[in-house]
Order: sequence, then C-alpha cells, then structure tokens
Amino acid sequence: MGEDRPTPTGRGRAGAEAALAAVGMVAFALLRSAGVAGGLASLGGLALVAAAFYVAVQSGRSPARMFGIVPVPRRTWWLAGVGAAIGIALGLGFRRVWMSDVVPHTLTPFVWTALAVGAAEEVLYRGYVQGRLAAALGALPSPMMGEGKGEGDAGNGYAHVPPHPDPLPPGERGTLRLRGFVGIALAILLAAGAHAAYKASLFAWPPEGVAVDYTFLVTWTLIGGAAFGLLRAWGGSVWPALVAHVAFDILAYGDAVRAPWWVWG
Repeated sequence: MGEDRPTPTGRGRAGAEAALAAVGMVAFALLRSAGVAGGLASLGGLALVAAAFYVAVQSGRSPARMFGIVPVPRRTWWLAGVGAAIGIALGLGFRRVWMSDVVPHTLTPFVWTALAVGAAEEVLYRGYVQGRLAAALGALPSPMMGEGKGEGDAGNGYAHVPPHPDPLPPGERGTLRLRGFVGIALAILLAAGAHAAYKASLFAWPPEGVAVDYTFLVTWTLIGGAAFGLLRAWGGSVWPALVAHVAFDILAYGDAVRAPWWVWG
C-alpha cells in the first residue's frame, strides 16, 4: 500500500487557502493601522480570511483538524509545558528590554483581551496557515513531528501514511521522508513569516511621536513564530503553541491598564 499524499490539485488549493488567509490578515492590519474609513475597511481583510476558511471547509475538511485543535497526541501535554517555558522566557526578555519591571505585579482586565488575541493568532497562523502550507508542500507525518503512522490527515496539514507495509523501495521512501521534513520546515518558516508581516503591518502607521523598531519587531516575531511552529508540528496539535503564546501575553501585557494603540487603532 503506497503513500496517500495530496494530489497536485489539492496541494495547490491548500497553498492558495494559506496565501489568501495570510494576505487577508496583512490587509486587515494595514487598513486598521491606517484608520481607513475609521478602521471599518479592515473588515475587508477579515472577509478574505473567512473566504479561505469557507473554501477549506467546503472541501470536506474537519474544521477542528484543519485548525490543529485535534488530534491531541499524548506528547501534546508535556510539550505544552515546554511551550509555557518558552513563552515565559520570551515574555521576560520582552519586559527586560521594554519595561521597568521584569514581571507584572498585578493583572488587569485587559489581560483577557491579550490572551484572546494571542490564542486567535496561534489558531490562525500555527493551526491553519502552517497546516495548509504543510499540505501544500507535501509534508509527511513522522514520530518526531507528532504524526505517527495512521494518524496523519491531509486536512490536518500532513499526508496519511497507512499502517501497512508499502511496496516503495527504501531509497524512494527515504527521499519522500526527507522531502516531508523539508516541507514541514518550510511550512514553519513561511507561517512565521506571514505572522511577522501581519505584525509589521499592524504597526505600519504609529501615532505621532511613537517610534517603532521594526527590525526588533520582525526579528522576534519570526523567532517566536518559528519556535511556536516547531511545537505545533512536533506536538501534532496547536495546543503547545497556544500555551506558549498565552504565557508570553500574560507576562508582556498582564499589567497593561488599557489596550495599546495598535490593538484598537
């Protein structure tokens, strides 16, 4: 029995869905930051994201698997602990650079908004965009990447490998496996890049007198996105990445009295 990989048409569609969602988020951020039509024009960007979701769901994919919410392998739970440690480390580093206190001494109501935004970003970029890119790039499941034999699903971003012996020669199977790892790596980096582009767009038009260090912003969004993306791929689920982002947001924004300018424009 051979590898049940997505067809070229299916892979092209998966890539188009990921690209549409990524472009929609950049459009949303740019229009929001610029305040076009009082920010209402940014809803057009979100409409593109919704269109990408609609096309994917209409193709018969499970939304829960498509966003990486399920399955939840056993390794997800200890990887969630690793994610929490990574998020805490990034949050402490952020506060050390930008704030006077290394840790927040209190939590304000805004923390709930910060957590909701962070969780939504992970479900979108690590769950959906990275998953669809993995499918587009022909990424195959592997034990290290949290997708054991028989567990994969093209709708979850990874091709299915039947639990039965297949007739592929060892060399060819090894080539497919290597190609799959490369696909996973590229999906992680491209999803992190899409997230960084969204962040930079969100800060594109800061208020008068506010300086934005775009090099810092893009670099650390890429680093964090790649780390979170590896957690998503290794755990076979978006939950470890989501825990990492939530831990970061609690430290970074837990004591914010009000929403930063880039949240509401």
